[in-house]
Amino acid sequence: DHRDLHSFPTRRSSDLRELLENVVRVKDGHIGLLESRLKVLGVEPGWQTLSGATLASIRTWLTARSDVEIVRQALNDVRTGIVDARRLGHQLSDPVTSNLLLVIAKNLARCELQLATLYRAQKHLMFMEQS
Repeated sequence: DHRDLHSFPTRRSSDLRELLENVVRVKDGHIGLLESRLKVLGVEPGWQTLSGATLASIRTWLTARSDVEIVRQALNDVRTGIVDARRLGHQLSDPVTSNLLLVIAKNLARCELQLATLYRAQKHLMFMEQS
Protein backbone atom coordinates (compact mmCIF):
# COMPACT_ATOMS: atom_id res chain seq x y z
CA ASP A 1 0.00 0.00 0.00
CA HIS A 2 1.62 3.24 -1.08
CA ARG A 3 -0.81 5.79 0.30
CA ASP A 4 2.08 7.60 2.00
CA LEU A 5 3.44 8.53 -1.41
CA HIS A 6 0.33 10.67 -1.97
CA SER A 7 1.68 13.04 0.68
CA PHE A 8 5.14 12.99 -0.90
CA PRO A 9 6.65 16.45 -0.43
CA THR A 10 6.25 18.58 -3.53
CA ARG A 11 9.86 19.75 -3.33
CA ARG A 12 10.95 16.25 -4.34
CA SER A 13 11.61 15.54 -8.02
CA SER A 14 8.89 13.98 -10.12
CA ASP A 15 11.41 11.40 -11.39
CA LEU A 16 12.01 10.29 -7.84
CA ARG A 17 8.31 10.15 -7.04
CA GLU A 18 7.57 8.07 -10.14
CA LEU A 19 10.44 5.71 -9.42
CA LEU A 20 9.40 5.17 -5.80
CA GLU A 21 5.80 4.60 -6.85
CA ASN A 22 7.06 1.97 -9.29
CA VAL A 23 9.16 0.26 -6.60
CA VAL A 24 6.15 0.13 -4.30
CA ARG A 25 3.95 -1.29 -7.10
CA VAL A 26 6.56 -3.97 -7.77
CA LYS A 27 6.73 -4.86 -4.08
CA ASP A 28 2.93 -4.96 -3.83
CA GLY A 29 2.90 -7.34 -6.80
CA HIS A 30 5.46 -9.57 -5.10
CA ILE A 31 3.33 -9.75 -1.98
CA GLY A 32 0.39 -10.84 -4.15
CA LEU A 33 2.47 -13.51 -5.90
CA LEU A 34 3.77 -14.90 -2.63
CA GLU A 35 0.32 -14.84 -1.08
CA SER A 36 -1.11 -16.80 -4.04
CA ARG A 37 1.69 -19.35 -3.83
CA LEU A 38 1.17 -19.87 -0.11
CA LYS A 39 -2.55 -20.44 -0.68
CA VAL A 40 -1.74 -23.09 -3.31
CA LEU A 41 0.48 -24.76 -0.72
CA GLY A 42 -2.38 -24.68 1.79
CA VAL A 43 -0.93 -21.98 4.00
CA GLU A 44 -3.03 -18.98 4.94
CA PRO A 45 -0.63 -16.05 4.87
CA GLY A 46 -0.65 -13.36 7.50
CA TRP A 47 0.63 -10.42 5.51
CA GLN A 48 -0.06 -7.75 8.07
CA THR A 49 3.50 -7.97 9.36
CA LEU A 50 5.02 -7.90 5.87
CA SER A 51 2.78 -5.07 4.71
CA GLY A 52 3.60 -3.18 7.88
CA ALA A 53 7.32 -3.62 7.25
CA THR A 54 6.92 -2.38 3.67
CA LEU A 55 4.98 0.65 4.85
CA ALA A 56 7.62 1.34 7.53
CA SER A 57 10.32 1.25 4.83
CA ILE A 58 8.43 3.78 2.74
CA ARG A 59 7.92 6.08 5.71
CA THR A 60 11.64 5.87 6.48
CA TRP A 61 12.47 6.79 2.88
CA LEU A 62 10.20 9.83 3.02
CA THR A 63 11.70 11.22 6.22
CA ALA A 64 15.10 11.64 4.59
CA ARG A 65 16.37 15.18 4.24
CA SER A 66 17.29 15.00 0.57
CA ASP A 67 16.36 13.19 -2.61
CA VAL A 68 19.80 11.58 -2.65
CA GLU A 69 19.22 10.16 0.84
CA ILE A 70 15.78 8.83 -0.15
CA VAL A 71 17.24 7.05 -3.17
CA ARG A 72 20.12 5.65 -1.09
CA GLN A 73 17.71 4.25 1.50
CA ALA A 74 15.41 2.79 -1.15
CA LEU A 75 18.42 1.30 -2.93
CA ASN A 76 19.61 -0.40 0.26
CA ASP A 77 16.11 -1.74 0.91
CA VAL A 78 15.79 -3.15 -2.62
CA ARG A 79 19.27 -4.69 -2.46
CA THR A 80 18.36 -6.45 0.79
CA GLY A 81 15.25 -7.84 -0.92
CA ILE A 82 17.32 -9.13 -3.84
CA VAL A 83 19.77 -10.92 -1.56
CA ASP A 84 17.00 -12.41 0.59
CA ALA A 85 14.94 -13.61 -2.40
CA ARG A 86 17.95 -15.17 -4.12
CA ARG A 87 19.16 -16.88 -0.95
CA LEU A 88 15.75 -18.33 -0.14
CA GLY A 89 15.12 -19.24 -3.78
CA HIS A 90 18.29 -21.33 -3.84
CA GLN A 91 17.55 -22.97 -0.47
CA LEU A 92 14.06 -24.25 -1.24
CA SER A 93 13.42 -27.68 -2.72
CA ASP A 94 10.03 -26.68 -4.20
CA PRO A 95 10.92 -25.67 -7.79
CA VAL A 96 7.83 -23.51 -8.32
CA THR A 97 8.36 -21.44 -5.19
CA SER A 98 12.10 -21.31 -5.81
CA ASN A 99 11.51 -20.00 -9.34
CA LEU A 100 8.99 -17.46 -8.04
CA LEU A 101 11.57 -16.08 -5.62
CA LEU A 102 14.19 -15.87 -8.36
CA VAL A 103 11.71 -13.95 -10.54
CA ILE A 104 11.12 -11.58 -7.62
CA ALA A 105 14.89 -11.11 -7.31
CA LYS A 106 15.10 -10.27 -11.04
CA ASN A 107 12.25 -7.75 -10.73
CA LEU A 108 13.96 -6.11 -7.79
CA ALA A 109 17.24 -6.05 -9.73
CA ARG A 110 15.51 -3.94 -12.40
CA CYS A 111 14.34 -1.55 -9.67
CA GLU A 112 17.88 -1.51 -8.29
CA LEU A 113 19.27 -0.49 -11.68
CA GLN A 114 16.76 2.35 -11.99
CA LEU A 115 17.47 3.56 -8.46
CA ALA A 116 21.24 3.34 -8.98
CA THR A 117 20.98 5.32 -12.21
CA LEU A 118 18.98 8.06 -10.47
CA TYR A 119 21.38 8.02 -7.51
CA ARG A 120 24.41 8.49 -9.76
CA ALA A 121 22.67 11.32 -11.62
CA GLN A 122 21.78 13.05 -8.35
CA LYS A 123 25.30 12.68 -6.97
CA HIS A 124 26.72 14.07 -10.23
CA LEU A 125 24.35 17.03 -10.06
CA MET A 126 25.35 17.71 -6.45
CA PHE A 127 29.02 17.59 -7.45
CA MET A 128 28.42 20.00 -10.34
CA GLU A 129 26.51 22.42 -8.09
CA GLN A 130 29.38 22.42 -5.57
CA SER A 131 31.99 23.12 -8.26
